[in-house]
Amino acid sequence: MRRTLLLLLGAACAAQTPPPAPVPPTPAAQTQQDPLLRERAAAAENIGRFGEAADHYLKLMQQDPARADWAIAAGRCLGRSGRYNDAIDLLTQKRNAFPGIVDVTAMLARTYLLKAEGDQGGLHPELAYQDAVRLAEEVLAIDANHEDSRLILAQAKYGLGDFAGAIAAAEEAVRRYPQRAGAHVLAGRIAYDRFKTMKQAFERDAANLDDDARAARVAELDAQRQRAKQEFLRAAELDPTRTFARIALGQIAVLDKEPDQALAHWAEALMVDPQARIDHAWIEQRMTWEQRRDFYQQAAQRYRANSGADPKLAAGLTWFAARAQFDGKQWPDARKTFEEVAFANRDYTNAFYWAGLAAHYQGDDDGAGRLLGRYAMVSATAFADV
Repeated sequence: MRRTLLLLLGAACAAQTPPPAPVPPTPAAQTQQDPLLRERAAAAENIGRFGEAADHYLKLMQQDPARADWAIAAGRCLGRSGRYNDAIDLLTQKRNAFPGIVDVTAMLARTYLLKAEGDQGGLHPELAYQDAVRLAEEVLAIDANHEDSRLILAQAKYGLGDFAGAIAAAEEAVRRYPQRAGAHVLAGRIAYDRFKTMKQAFERDAANLDDDARAARVAELDAQRQRAKQEFLRAAELDPTRTFARIALGQIAVLDKEPDQALAHWAEALMVDPQARIDHAWIEQRMTWEQRRDFYQQAAQRYRANSGADPKLAAGLTWFAARAQFDGKQWPDARKTFEEVAFANRDYTNAFYWAGLAAHYQGDDDGAGRLLGRYAMVSATAFADV
């Protein structure tokens, strides 16, 4: 859980922190820069092709060694592509070349944090956490308001098991940056993770506790839950374009036995990102097929209303609606909806399979044969398995 927490928060921190202000280039250096290369680098980073973006930024850095922002961008993308050691080597070198620019040191701290969480073959991740703490504290000693470094400090301390230090750093981040969602997400995640850990311990020890001890533990649990809920609500209010806080609020609502609230939060997350990792299994187990169909159809409709909505992503929500229709034995509707999914997004090859089954139950064996044949054509191995 801690590894998942910190990896997600590292990505959220990276996404919310704006790139550092560029060092003004000299006129001679400016004429050597390739505008097309800059556009390619930014475009690749924006769509998550971090390795490609890193290579472009490295070329820009070679064209203009006086620009610290190219080095920072290259290190950022190298780290996010998993090339941790390359990023660390580059940023360590450039840290010496630009001693007055703390953003280089901050990016190095973030890279050590990413390495601690993402390098599955690393033998001693605690060493990377320690380096992240040391470098973040070095930046904060120079610039106490450096938001990224304060969030990195809290995450790295959490990774080291220093919960008191992590909580203190997160609370300080919230105090200093009350209008930034990242600080609230971090504080909320720590509180929520603490709540779940304490809840497990309470369930294990409850039988051996007297009434006073049990009441004290329940009060501690409720305090952590309320803190997590408060911070996530604030984060969702400040930045409605990110889904993590809404997903977590839905999980808390489930624990509070508030299913309508859980669905409302998850619907908000799906409206932003149809691939948001809400608890689809809980929805399947707790809702009727009609409720599921309506929930996913409405979620797809709300997402499609966004400017720039991707029909391929909307197809994922339509798939869940079709599955609800199938479970309700609405064979014609299920068949039609699964076919819509299959043609909207070819990655959903199993939609042909489900459409074929619906056609069979509908009594149209010829149609079922055609649909299952399509499934076999696009996914022969999977077809053989079924």
